[in-house]
Amino acid sequence: MDDYMKQHLATFDELEVWLDDRMAGLDPKEAIIISRALEERIKRLGAYSSELRLGAANKLHEEGIKSATIQDEDKTYTVTVVNKARRTEVDRESLVKAVERLATEPTLRVDSVTGELAPIEQVRRNLIAKVFRFEPRWAEINKLGLQEDEYCSRVWSRNIDVEEVHTL
Repeated sequence: MDDYMKQHLATFDELEVWLDDRMAGLDPKEAIIISRALEERIKRLGAYSSELRLGAANKLHEEGIKSATIQDEDKTYTVTVVNKARRTEVDRESLVKAVERLATEPTLRVDSVTGELAPIEQVRRNLIAKVFRFEPRWAEINKLGLQEDEYCSRVWSRNIDVEEVHTL
């Protein structure tokens, strides 16, 4: 990190000290104005942070690096490239029908307490409650052996997880 960036990050530290010293004494109008100004900047800085992380993730991926240790002046970070999926265009109707069809499977109908076969309607209700909330519960759907790609599209993105390493 260059001196220019260090200088501006130090300004954040100074702002924190200023806020710590004065926050309790601010009148409501001043507090709201400062709060909104901070929120606007936090949003913009968050966008920059996300862009920086994505750029770093893409560069590390291009170089074939899955994990790295990065040393700052006084901190060490472990950085891991992770791929995440976001499901889109979920065909909920077809997925519900597929889960409902599975209610006839004898292995899913066995009552764990009695060992007897539960009624299909009861199993159907239980399965729907188990795998759906407001959105489908994909881990539960996958456990049933359904292929999620038949019911949605996935948009993949790359990011990195950064963890500060604490040394003794």
